[in-house]
Amino acid sequence: MNLKDFIRTNGLKQIFIADKLGISSCHLSLIMNGNTAPSKNLAIRIEHLTRGIVTKEEVMFPVSSSK
Repeated sequence: MNLKDFIRTNGLKQIFIADKLGISSCHLSLIMNGNTAPSKNLAIRIEHLTRGIVTKEEVMFPVSSSK
């Protein structure tokens, strides 16, 4: 599951996740839309925050959907 789906599925707000990660919501948006890659440390923090539902590999190496 990607981070965008995790946020949507759990009824969370992007600003809440960004705050928990210690980054701006703008930076989180860039990561979620594939416009920038997170650092390895941030990818690990995302994995921990999502209890492993979103893995660091999924965050660092997103697979584009052809929708």
